[in-house]
Amino acid sequence: MDIKEVKKRIVDKCKDISDEKCTMRIFDDSIQCLLLGDCSIIHYIGSPHIFEQLFLIVRNRIYYERQLAEDRLLKVRVLDYWLDDYDIIESFKY
Repeated sequence: MDIKEVKKRIVDKCKDISDEKCTMRIFDDSIQCLLLGDCSIIHYIGSPHIFEQLFLIVRNRIYYERQLAEDRLLKVRVLDYWLDDYDIIESFKY
């Protein structure tokens, strides 16, 4: 199994949690980080163990980025409510 097949299989396995574009971006980042640590890993990319580890890395990063996005959205909503309340309070002062 070459790198293209590995990408396709990981994208297929992650379809339920992420779109293809996001999965490909995270996969490319993960491969780059793995290659920085050990360039010989590219020779073993088709092995089941490396594939499963790479899949777990990609899946966990997708979940992490999703959690970050939800946290940011919550902060924006809280700030929006706070600003609305502040505007109401300021309108009562005058």
